[in-house]
Amino acid sequence: MSEQHESSFRDPAGYIYKHEGTFYRFVTDHYTKDYDFAQKTGLFTEAVKQRLLLPFSESSEQHIKKADFYKTLLPDQLPFLTYPREWCFAQYKGAALTTLKLNQLALSKGMILKDATPLNIQLVRGRCVWIDHLSFEIYDGKKPWIAYRQFCEMFLNPLLIASYCRLDINRLSAAYPNGISAAQTAALLPFKSRFNIHVQLHVFLQAKVQKKRKEGNKQAVFSREKLERVLDSLKTCIQSLIYRPVQTVWSDYYEETILSKDYLEDKKRILSEHLNELHYQTVFDAGCNDGTFSLLCKKDALVVSADGDASCINRLYEHLKENKIEHVNPVVLDLMQPTGGMGWDNREQDAFFARKEYDLILALALMHHICIGKNLPFTKLAAFLAAHGRQVLIEYIPKDDPKVVELLRNRPDIFYAYDRYHFEQSFDVYFRLEKATPIGGSRRLLYKMIRK
Repeated sequence: MSEQHESSFRDPAGYIYKHEGTFYRFVTDHYTKDYDFAQKTGLFTEAVKQRLLLPFSESSEQHIKKADFYKTLLPDQLPFLTYPREWCFAQYKGAALTTLKLNQLALSKGMILKDATPLNIQLVRGRCVWIDHLSFEIYDGKKPWIAYRQFCEMFLNPLLIASYCRLDINRLSAAYPNGISAAQTAALLPFKSRFNIHVQLHVFLQAKVQKKRKEGNKQAVFSREKLERVLDSLKTCIQSLIYRPVQTVWSDYYEETILSKDYLEDKKRILSEHLNELHYQTVFDAGCNDGTFSLLCKKDALVVSADGDASCINRLYEHLKENKIEHVNPVVLDLMQPTGGMGWDNREQDAFFARKEYDLILALALMHHICIGKNLPFTKLAAFLAAHGRQVLIEYIPKDDPKVVELLRNRPDIFYAYDRYHFEQSFDVYFRLEKATPIGGSRRLLYKMIRK
């Protein structure tokens, strides 16, 4: 039985479908000319070689018997999907630059991207990679880049607002899933941005041009040379953008607010011992901060490192990129408000916790933030972890811990069930409590639990 992916229905050139657990791409005969041209010019080969395009092969299988069938493609299978509203600034910036570089490569082969949405990008082995193989069309030098406006609204404008206004780009993406218009961007950017020639060209001028087009003005004459200048300008503008996060209590957690160096080192030691004993291929690090403990997981495992603080994820992503670490996948995720299903019928983009179940969940220095900071009962935390993980390594933080005392300083203590007895009683419903190890330099315990 072949099942078409819920998000793949807009392009008449083809769509993604799943057959016996494997994803394929159905190519229709509407795309014959463009596909053959891309193969003939070597665009696909070169794009894959430069790690800009997801590798794929042509399959002899024809799972879907339709009259408009042309090709079946077998792309490399993606181990995990993320969406723009889960990206940090550096990830978003990398995705934008990948799109521009791929478009410039396509142009050199006589083709061009017909769409420019971040939904066509995934983080694959530490790099931003384009995954839609049917996004190219033969270039007509007399026409402007059809996806220019989409690129600006989906990539450039959110990056500009995030950089100039010091806002988290994942929140902008969530608030504006279809992009931010030039007029909206012009209204939000500070006055100093007008002195940037690239911002002036792609935002303020475009806001005026789009207004005039609504009034019925004719389309401007275009050329390849003009397009190349536009692409270079976009690239220069985006490369110059700097991430300016607002400082939070979590962004320097392990440098300034940690209990002690003894605590941190002993916690690493205990965690490493447990990781050597356990069998796992997938890990979810809930509240990973800068990824200190994600990096202790074995390198042949898929590690998804999540934190609600975008600046922490940005720092982790930059570290991974600099050190060419490919098995860790950083995402911006608030556990109390996780990414839900989106798109048509809420099914185009799966909710975060519907995408994968994990062999192991790390919940380190987390429980006091959500159980006291967000009033989440132990019973709900235990049920959540059991629903998504087979094994759990969780740090128990007692009420007399300095961090808990700090959380309770300016609020009444209504947490009568926040103690070790109720913690173990709540988790015993779902897990076998294998071991509780004291962490040196603190009164905390690291629990190893196996789901019943």
